[in-house]
Amino acid sequence: MRSTSSNNEDPRAAAWAWPLRLLHWLTVGLLVWEIVITLGPMNERGAVAMRWMPTHMSLGLALFALCLCRMAFRLVTQAPQPQRPAAVAVHLALYAILIALIATGWLGHQPMPFMSTPKLFGYWPIPFAPKIPWLGTARLLALHSALFWAFCGATLVHIGAALVHLLLSRDGVFERMTTQWLNRN
Repeated sequence: MRSTSSNNEDPRAAAWAWPLRLLHWLTVGLLVWEIVITLGPMNERGAVAMRWMPTHMSLGLALFALCLCRMAFRLVTQAPQPQRPAAVAVHLALYAILIALIATGWLGHQPMPFMSTPKLFGYWPIPFAPKIPWLGTARLLALHSALFWAFCGATLVHIGAALVHLLLSRDGVFERMTTQWLNRN
């Protein structure tokens, strides 16, 4: 594993590797977009929600790809300094919930007979998921909804911890993911 800091560096100065910072903020941007359409037009019934379904699915699959990239990159890099167990637990929860959220959304999507095949950002067909009869669409979508709220809760814990580091601890942890963009470790 490659470390982004050396023993001689001040831990406050050590930043996450720039690809991880980029992937983090791309993920944040897509999540904000996804949450806005989920709580907005996707929360409507009928045609309004159906018009937004391809975008919702495209964002979900893009988030899945980003999540896989982040996890792969994390396997070959280390945190700038060892993370506390609570931070590790929250990060693992965020990854696990996000992957489960995307999987249940894909598995629970059962198109109406008149619907065309959804396309990834309007271009590439998104394959339909296999049906899992013992779970059923209603159960999968109920689980998808519950996971959405669990993800929102874990995200609020993550944001809250980041703000504690920024405003109260002032230990440089927040800055390792935000302001050290030119540090190309």
